Amino acid sequence: MIEIDPRGDLVIKVVQFDDTVVVPRGEEQPTLCEEEFQISKDVARQHSKVLGRLINRHYEQMQENKRFEPFTLKGDTITSMEILLRSIHGVLGDMDRNVFLEQMWHLTAAADKYAIDIDESLTDWFEDWYLAQQDVNAAIPGQAQKLLFPCWRFNHAEGFQEASHTVIYGSQGPVMERNPTKQYEQRLPQRVIQQLNAAKGRLRTILHAKIWELIDEILNSSCSLKEKTMFGYIKALTATRAFPLDPIWPKWEVTRVLAHLRSFSYESPKCTDQYCRCHRRNFDGAIIKACNIVAGYCDGLCLDCMNKSMPKTADYDTDYWLHNDLDEDDWDRECRVSHDEPTWYFSFMGRREDRDNFIAARREKRRAERRRDEE
Repeated sequence: MIEIDPRGDLVIKVVQFDDTVVVPRGEEQPTLCEEEFQISKDVARQHSKVLGRLINRHYEQMQENKRFEPFTLKGDTITSMEILLRSIHGVLGDMDRNVFLEQMWHLTAAADKYAIDIDESLTDWFEDWYLAQQDVNAAIPGQAQKLLFPCWRFNHAEGFQEASHTVIYGSQGPVMERNPTKQYEQRLPQRVIQQLNAAKGRLRTILHAKIWELIDEILNSSCSLKEKTMFGYIKALTATRAFPLDPIWPKWEVTRVLAHLRSFSYESPKCTDQYCRCHRRNFDGAIIKACNIVAGYCDGLCLDCMNKSMPKTADYDTDYWLHNDLDEDDWDRECRVSHDEPTWYFSFMGRREDRDNFIAARREKRRAERRRDEE
């Protein structure tokens, strides 16, 4: 028995099912393990109306049957229930941080099931858990996709920014979250996934534009060797195996694309025209610069910017416009993490037309200010 409250007047028996076993619909899954917790009835009732009703019904049934029966909760995991029960009793500090990531999903599911708020004690404990498990999670492939939802649910801004940055730059194909449990109702809002994919798509657009700049310059030059220069440039790009972008973008991570492009090497042929820029163009440096721009473009998503723009009332975006006086270097005002404009842009969870209208109005305001300064 685990003593959550040594003076507690109720023992809860938690039965954890083995969800790896497939059973016919309507049948109960086999038991994997059981554990008993000594808690306080009053504390449970105070923090959870659902638990309170279950406890009251349990005692009523015992009176009707005139025999003792243990108060049993089925379908939860032992670890997640220990964390949850410790949190409502104010003894979460005693909980070990060496807990698997999957339990964070079970923990949010249990909190929803029993209508227990994820309060400051739980978010603080999750932050400690995240720091304790940071090296472990970083070493496991695909772990960032599993971290997105818990970091979002526990409002851990740093963890969510890191996880979202990792999936944007480190996912093959479309960005998706991964649920390591069968708690399928636990998931991110679809809008978040859309914005993660939009951010990744933007990286491709920028990279393609930077590569095309050199092509456009060659096409519009008067160089007598521009056909040869163009052929050599494209051949050098294909030699990196990261060009053209279209066939490899759905298959490769952004980091892999950039790593291959960094191996680009090309020296243009020398022409006799002293005014021609082709042979003076640093092709290698231009590609490296393009890779650096893409690599540093997005910092991930910001939970604070997301929360400001998440639809909450009839006026969807009221809270979001706390950001409406942002200056050039002020995109992360009042945010817990540092970031630039792209993160602010893709963290927007409200109506796109309002965001676009806001940006247009902001730019017009700046132009008007510059005109006044010039006068």
